[in-house]
Amino acid sequence: MAIHQKLGEPLDCWNSHDRNIDFDSINRNYSSVIIDGAGLLHPSFKPFWESFSRKNKLPFIIWGVGSCFPDRMPLIGNVKGEGCFGKDVLDAFKNADLVNIRDEYTAELVARSDASVPACRH
Repeated sequence: MAIHQKLGEPLDCWNSHDRNIDFDSINRNYSSVIIDGAGLLHPSFKPFWESFSRKNKLPFIIWGVGSCFPDRMPLIGNVKGEGCFGKDVLDAFKNADLVNIRDEYTAELVARSDASVPACRH
């Protein structure tokens, strides 16, 4: 909400678990998108990233997102093109106008050396 207030934009939230986000309406009625949520790199959000990468036509920023690796989740397969770090997620991060993430590890995984990593990450 603070980001919206800072930008002077109205707040309108979409649930990233919704499999039927109306991107035609979003592209038609909005001027930009802010993607935020700490755990959005968990594999359960893979359908969101796939849909967003294919259907979003607006400028966007990614804010406050970070890696989320449950103890039993193997890291190797999820880093190199599988799980949530597949092409759609990497494309979204590559095409974002601004990326603010929670940790350097995530910056490395999404190949954004210019990502902002805030001081409060620990």
